Amino acid sequence: MLKFLFSRIPEEIAQPKILLIDDDRDIRTITNLVLVTHGMGNVVEASAGREGVEAARTHRPDAILLDMRLPDLSGETVLQLLRADPWTRDIPVILFTAFAADLDRLLALGATDIVVKPFHPQRLCDVIGRALGSRSTGGVRVHVNAAVSKAAVSAITTGATA
Repeated sequence: MLKFLFSRIPEEIAQPKILLIDDDRDIRTITNLVLVTHGMGNVVEASAGREGVEAARTHRPDAILLDMRLPDLSGETVLQLLRADPWTRDIPVILFTAFAADLDRLLALGATDIVVKPFHPQRLCDVIGRALGSRSTGGVRVHVNAAVSKAAVSAITTGATA
């Protein structure tokens, strides 16, 4: 009986919901396309920090991709607001940014993971998959595009600034 009931759940309901908070429309479009084509779930978009916080409360996503540079609030502020709110504090937040110099500080804010732009589509999906699987705010891992130089990776992982 249960098998029958669950087999009739519409696909959009059964898939996880990902909130993407990024002010760059092109990044939102590409990321949405990547996530949908890789079967990562339904994507809800927000183009600013306040809009993202409200969307997180309204839609209760399974994971959040958060850009660090937004037009109204910094990504850090958005992350702090999400972590302070009982409705959103347990949602995994993956920082989605081209600027990730101080990983220790970002970890202390409660980031689940970090994906550095430009991103590799499969890596982004892997990170989201792990976040959805664990639903915890463990250690921060950095994922970078293979085109990023060794020096940049070293600077990112050691927290050094250029």
